[in-house]
Amino acid sequence: MNTSKYPPAEELADLLQREKSEGPTEDAADEALPTRPAELDNETCAWLGRRGIDARSIAHLSLHCLRKAGPPWASRWLETGHRLLLELYDEHGIVRSVKALRVDDDWPLSLSPEGYTIDGLCLADHAGRRLLMGYPGTWGLVIVDEADFLATCQAMQLVRDITPGAVDAVPAVIGVAGPGSWSLELGLAIPFTSVIACFAKDQDVINRSTRHCGSANIDMMVDLHDLIFKT
Repeated sequence: MNTSKYPPAEELADLLQREKSEGPTEDAADEALPTRPAELDNETCAWLGRRGIDARSIAHLSLHCLRKAGPPWASRWLETGHRLLLELYDEHGIVRSVKALRVDDDWPLSLSPEGYTIDGLCLADHAGRRLLMGYPGTWGLVIVDEADFLATCQAMQLVRDITPGAVDAVPAVIGVAGPGSWSLELGLAIPFTSVIACFAKDQDVINRSTRHCGSANIDMMVDLHDLIFKT
């Protein structure tokens, strides 16, 4: 294990160097970049589609796909098919690491940077990251496991699309990065009074969230479960 908890910031920035303000493009200049937008990667789109996820519906996450070997801690990902990168955030909403998802239906589904930990990190959509950064305005929060993160983000975006003008009334999404990754710092950073549903299986996450989830949210949890897992 390296002395630093997370991958070097410069190497991480190089891997995720595509500016998120840019729309997806595929021109000659992009060929030098180590990644491409997920919605432009045919293999990734097909893999997502087999899971009922339209890559365009989660384009707001600005997901990246590897197309050439990454830094030493990610050097095997291209070879093993772990090409879809999910950013991991700390309790302040700062990108500290990534998880790599396999897009060929083999196992293991995901890998973390070799030699580094993901302790204290989580997945988050844009609203979830704003929540971590302390911005007001998020109506509620849904906490899910890594395996359900993309489907949940798609479901929440669907609600935003059909209810224009009510963006702030749609729950933010936080994803548990992996077994044992949930930290006290993350727990303290998230205002669990806003948690309306927790579908995570990690008992520590459940204990820290559902105790603040009022009984009035039970019907909402059932509705959200049906929306996320039956779409």
